[in-house]
Amino acid sequence: MRDKLLWILIIILCVGSSAAEDLSRQRQLEIVKHYLMAIGQSEHLAAFSLDATVPDSIRLPLKCGTPAVTEFVLNRDKLDNDILKSLGTLVEPRPTGFTDSIDSPSGRFRIHFVRSGQDAIYSDDYADSVAAIYDAVYDHVVNTLGFTAPPTDGFYPEGGDDAFDVYLMDLGGLYYGLTYLDSTIDAQVATAYQILDNDYQEISVYRNRPLDAVRVTCAHEFFHVIQFGIDYSDFAVYPDGVFGTYWIEMSATWMEEEMYDNINDYYFYLWSFFNFPYSSIQQTLGSWDLHAYGSVVFPIFLSQRFDRDLIRDIWLRCRDLGANADHFPEAAAYVIDSFTNGSASFASAFNEFTVWNYFTGSRAQMAPDGIGYEERAAYDEFLDHMTPEGDSVIAVYNNYEDPIVVDAYANLLSPDHNAAFYLKLDELQTLVADTTYWNCVDGAFPACNDSAEVIDTTAGYDIVHIDTVFEVGLDLDPDFPNDWGVSYIYQLEDQFDSTEVELSTLPASFNDLVEFDYDDLSQFRSMVFVISPASGQRSLYRLSNGWYNVGYQISTAGLMVDSTLVNLPATILAPYPNPAVVSELDGDGIMFKFQVPTDSTSFPLYGERYSGSSPSLYVDIYNVAGERVRNLSQIVQADERSGTYWSEWDLKNENGDLVASGVYIAYARLFGDSEQEQLLVEDKAKVLVIR
Repeated sequence: MRDKLLWILIIILCVGSSAAEDLSRQRQLEIVKHYLMAIGQSEHLAAFSLDATVPDSIRLPLKCGTPAVTEFVLNRDKLDNDILKSLGTLVEPRPTGFTDSIDSPSGRFRIHFVRSGQDAIYSDDYADSVAAIYDAVYDHVVNTLGFTAPPTDGFYPEGGDDAFDVYLMDLGGLYYGLTYLDSTIDAQVATAYQILDNDYQEISVYRNRPLDAVRVTCAHEFFHVIQFGIDYSDFAVYPDGVFGTYWIEMSATWMEEEMYDNINDYYFYLWSFFNFPYSSIQQTLGSWDLHAYGSVVFPIFLSQRFDRDLIRDIWLRCRDLGANADHFPEAAAYVIDSFTNGSASFASAFNEFTVWNYFTGSRAQMAPDGIGYEERAAYDEFLDHMTPEGDSVIAVYNNYEDPIVVDAYANLLSPDHNAAFYLKLDELQTLVADTTYWNCVDGAFPACNDSAEVIDTTAGYDIVHIDTVFEVGLDLDPDFPNDWGVSYIYQLEDQFDSTEVELSTLPASFNDLVEFDYDDLSQFRSMVFVISPASGQRSLYRLSNGWYNVGYQISTAGLMVDSTLVNLPATILAPYPNPAVVSELDGDGIMFKFQVPTDSTSFPLYGERYSGSSPSLYVDIYNVAGERVRNLSQIVQADERSGTYWSEWDLKNENGDLVASGVYIAYARLFGDSEQEQLLVEDKAKVLVIR
């Protein structure tokens, strides 16, 4: 059977201007390679001097072979004759050689399979289970969600009758399944058939439980059939003929979650979004690009924030806007506006979406009411610290000696259109207000003509004026004539697991510098700026020149450091009080104080900011006989920015009993890390306890 499976459809597709006029030789071979691997025919790659390996940077499985097959089918007339000749002149419309088939209980689906050989199904009842699952998916998609039933293929010989054909074959663990665009009815509507894996045993997470893989694959692939029945041509064509199938794939992945909420196969692909939030949700770098599957969070956001019907309505609007174009942004803008009666736009919705994406993983519990996905705690998250591999997504800034200037075209700092950039300003509670004091004779400040700045505040003053402590200037690129999302996420200093969020969308007509002033940063532990250039107008994109990098810069001014904490050395200070008279301590103990070294901006050295670890303080207490009485330790957290730190001895031994009067020896050590590997300073001191 397998030697007959190299099929090429002889059909003329109405794709108009959607296909590239010319494809490079390299691009043609790439299309052929991905196609043959998708349909399980990688052994034929040798004829093109191509190997069947997948780059290490590509994580397997690739999930859906539909993009690879669709690119081949729609580009077939662009392939060189020698390539077509090498593929073979014997063409068959569909795979053949299947010895068995069954119809689903509804009669809508026909499942083709074999019971022996490489393509043998997982178990005797496997095909029956697949058929029942297809019926359940059809019922939910068509009867519950209200999508129009796809066209049947019974009107041409290869289609046979009206039953939808599904072939169970060994796909080798590279793909879950694929939908083959079979025959076009008009410029937007096409029929299809599908191929699913015969057992899913090559995908480790589904070994011995293949029906869960069948469920998510049926939901995903059958939704492709629904899409082909609405408008198979709704995709962009990027340079060198790469098809922009992002909406096709992200909405099909959404259908998996809609149908089978408890399986969560899409979790395996979320890294492809959360590792690259600065890449547009419209990104498609080829049929092996997994970004669209991770971008499923956008349709999930639309359905949870507004209503699941938006996904259907966006597809119907794409159809209404016509064939052979990428209509998703415009269609989504129209549907969001209609659903909310104008209270929300594509830009404002996208802006809120970028904030939802911040509150995932370990930040899920910090999300304010009304913000965040239902399953956000299980999602991947944006990294705001450097990993050993050097990975980080959120740009963290905690050195305020100089203004921040973000290069408008610097990698992740410059998001694509319909993407986002996250800038975290950390350790804000450590900044000191720039405060001046005034004597005023002629009324309230600033309308005070006869005033003088007071240097010695002990002499009295009329007015305390806090100068601008934190000024953020956002300079937007005027060449992006559409709405910008600018959001602020505040983590409160006194509530570590609580945040506040401000959402704002700047109008397209805005062409000035945005300034935000804050006079009290002590309430904030950190502040995250989210910049999200969003547009529902396809005409604004510069796809012919690659992705449209939008320009902006952020600068800060007026920030100050604590001059009393600049460039301090590591020091162990004298114990206090010493001697310790118990009757005078009022329940307190002896304090062993330390000074953690600081840098030129008054930030602690050896903390999370520098080494990823925290300084540690250790004090061992001995009696005059040399016996250790007590060990004290203290880990200095990076946010505990102050002049000194200490460990307190409560005058008890390791057993919790009060020590007797006498002389004790304290051996104190300060390390630059919590593992006690980097000793910064050590000292010994005698302490006297008097009872």
